[in-house]
Amino acid sequence: MTDPAISLIVPTFNESRNLPVLVERVAAALQGRTFEIIVVDDDSPDRTWEVAEGLAARFPVRVFRRIGKRGLSSAVVDGFAAAKGEALAVIDADLQHDPAVLPRLVDGLARCEAAVGTRYAGSGSTGEWGGARLALSRSATWSVRRLLGVPTSDPMSGFFAIRRSLFQRIAPLLQPRGYKILLEVLHRGRVSEVHEEPYTFAGRLHGESKLGTGVLLDCAAALWELRFGAILPLRFVKYCLVGLSGVGVQLLATHALRAIPDLRTADSRLATAIAIAIAMLSNYILDNVWTFRDVRHRGGRAVAIGILRFAAICGTGAVISWSVAQGARLATDGVMNIYFASLIGIAVATVWNYVLNRQFTWRSNG
Repeated sequence: MTDPAISLIVPTFNESRNLPVLVERVAAALQGRTFEIIVVDDDSPDRTWEVAEGLAARFPVRVFRRIGKRGLSSAVVDGFAAAKGEALAVIDADLQHDPAVLPRLVDGLARCEAAVGTRYAGSGSTGEWGGARLALSRSATWSVRRLLGVPTSDPMSGFFAIRRSLFQRIAPLLQPRGYKILLEVLHRGRVSEVHEEPYTFAGRLHGESKLGTGVLLDCAAALWELRFGAILPLRFVKYCLVGLSGVGVQLLATHALRAIPDLRTADSRLATAIAIAIAMLSNYILDNVWTFRDVRHRGGRAVAIGILRFAAICGTGAVISWSVAQGARLATDGVMNIYFASLIGIAVATVWNYVLNRQFTWRSNG
C-alpha cells in the first residue's frame, strides 16, 4: 500500500465516548483522500486506547498507547514522528474542532508551511464561551503575539496542519510541554506566513474540559522558554526562587529555635546549624516537586539518596560562596563592600549548585 497523503494526530486522554464520533466525522470529511488517523493515548483509565483499536477494523487508525508518559504536546510530537503522510494535522478528540475544516487546512499547505484553524479571524468564533474565559483567551493570545510575533490570529489553537518537511527541520529543537505545541512549531520553525481557516469552537459532547490552572501555568512556562529560555532557562529561575524561599525558612527556623532554652546559646551556632538543615530540606522538597518535577524522585530510597546528594552539593556551594566573597574582598584590598562581595559569592554558588544538582541529584534530566 502507498503511504497516505494526510496523517491526522489525535492526542487522547479519557475520550472513549468522543473518539468513535470523531473518527466517523473525520472519515466523512476526508472522503476521497488517502489518510491515516494516529491516536496517541496516554494510557487512559477509560481505556480510550482499546476503543481506538476497535475502530481500526473499519477505519485507517493506528494506536500508540503511552505508558508512564503524559502531555498533549509530547503526544503530538510522538505522533508526528510516527506519521507517514506529507501533511501532518492535529485535532482534539473532544469534538470541539470541526473536522469539516480539515480538507481546507490541508489544501492551505500548498502555499504555506503551516495552516491554522482560527477562532479569531473571518467567521471564526469561540462559540458559547463566557465573558471571563473569552477575556482570558484574548489576553493570552495578545501576549503571545506580542512576545513571539507568530503570524496567526490564533496562536493558542490546537487545530492545525503543517508540512512534513517543517517538522523534520525542527524536530531536534522541539522541547514539548503542556498543551500549546503550535506555539513552539511556529517559533522554532521561524514560520513567517500561515494559512488560516476560520471555524466555530464547539461545546464538548462528552466528558469534562481539561482547561484549568495547570494548563494556564504550562502555557505561561512554555511562553517563557520560547521567549527567554535561551538566556535564562525557566528551570534555573525556579531553582533561584526556591533558594530565595530557603532564606525565609532559615530565618523563621532560627527565630523559632532560639526560643528553646537549650539552644539559646551565646553565639547561636547550634540553632543556626539546625535552621540551615531545615532550610536545605525545604529547598530539596520544593526542587523535587516543582523545579525538577519531570524527573522528581519517588520512593523512600530515591528521596534519601537525593537528599544526601543535594546536601553534599549545596554544602560545597556554601564553602565556594564564602571563598569567593573573601577572595573578592582580598583582591580589592578590602575596598569592596562586604555585602556586594557576599552577593558575588552567592551568585557563583547558586550557578554551581544548580549545574551539579541538575547533573547528579536529578541526573536523568541531563
